[in-house]
Amino acid sequence: MIQIKKRNGILVPFDKQRIIDAINNAFVEVDGTLYEDETA
Repeated sequence: MIQIKKRNGILVPFDKQRIIDAINNAFVEVDGTLYEDETA
């Protein structure tokens, strides 16, 4: 399992869905369009 070290020093498991959600939110802000997860 991949772990990520957050700014406060805590290790948390990597969550692919958080990255996908962030990319989709950026798409919505710029394009106004929500793409499927595979595109992100």
